[in-house]
Amino acid sequence: MQVRRDNTAVREAAERLDAPAACWMILAERSQLARIEGGCSLPFGAWCASPDGGRLELIAALGTDNGLVRVKRTGSDPEALAEEVYHQFSIDQDQ
Repeated sequence: MQVRRDNTAVREAAERLDAPAACWMILAERSQLARIEGGCSLPFGAWCASPDGGRLELIAALGTDNGLVRVKRTGSDPEALAEEVYHQFSIDQDQ
């Protein structure tokens, strides 16, 4: 959501809707989707949670010619976490 800096009432209302933890989880999921270059026809799913309220847990699944590849990683940086999962998908597909 974007709001004008000089519109205090709207900015304050939007700030009450902000959920920083949810933003980190969404960033991890979307970063994973971007790395895998997923579209509507790719059998792929990603889900991120923060079970302890701090670290992130990213779980992703990718359908390949060899079956379903599942990867689960934990970390604190959503971008680095998505990169780890992507790298694991690359390794698993080569085997």
